[in-house]
Amino acid sequence: MTPGIQRDLIPSAEAHHLIGTLNAMKDKLLNAAEQWQLLDENGDVPATPSYAALFQHATDAQDLSRDVLRLSADFARSPHLTTRAGSTVLRHLATAATISSHAAPHFAETAQGALALPRSANPTDRHYLTNRMVIDHASARAFLRRTSESLHDAAKELDDHLAFQRFLAPLTRQKGPPLTAPNRSPMHPRPPRNALNRPAHFSDADWAEYQQCQAEHDDLMAQVADREAHLEHDLIATYDAYELDFTALPKLEDGPTHRPPPPHRSPASRRRNRGR
Repeated sequence: MTPGIQRDLIPSAEAHHLIGTLNAMKDKLLNAAEQWQLLDENGDVPATPSYAALFQHATDAQDLSRDVLRLSADFARSPHLTTRAGSTVLRHLATAATISSHAAPHFAETAQGALALPRSANPTDRHYLTNRMVIDHASARAFLRRTSESLHDAAKELDDHLAFQRFLAPLTRQKGPPLTAPNRSPMHPRPPRNALNRPAHFSDADWAEYQQCQAEHDDLMAQVADREAHLEHDLIATYDAYELDFTALPKLEDGPTHRPPPPHRSPASRRRNRGR
């Protein structure tokens, strides 16, 4: 795999871990939006809504928003931000962080309305407060759902990125025709792979994996070199077959072997000749 493509890939282990975190957070937000209810079974605001329960919605929404913000901040500091998939994921996370921050204030407004509702003796004021509470609570739940959707989009982007890596994997492991090794002098033989300098912190498993990756890289480079050689040979052959000849044409000269065509004679001149 070329270094340019390698730099644009997120390691699959980190991508899988982030997908699991995103899905867990997405489900938590979606469950909160579905379970946190204001209206009773008849679809009405209770006569005395519980301030403690409604304010707990605001507290839990703030905790969820903090989790989204931390996840976005951690990913923004990661080196994967420079990749195409990483920048797209961060854009979805930034959207989720912004939307989630609006849920807690609306839940808090709902709880504040619950405190003022028992003290409202005027039916008009009570009607206004109940409508305001319904709107605030519904808006807060909508922000939670939209945050969940943005996290879903981020996880889907990572899924597509992993699918792209699975598509590349067999291409990088394809075996090409064996290349003839260059002749080396007996005085300078090629050093064996295991004779290279091995880092002290490499275990036997790490060193074996490194040797396998290096062998795959060498094989891929050999395939690329062989294909470029074939392309160059085909281009040269095509050029030789269709090469144009720009040599100068010989000049036409008067002579016994090359006479100019006779001039065209009009019908009037032919009649005059017959009259003579």
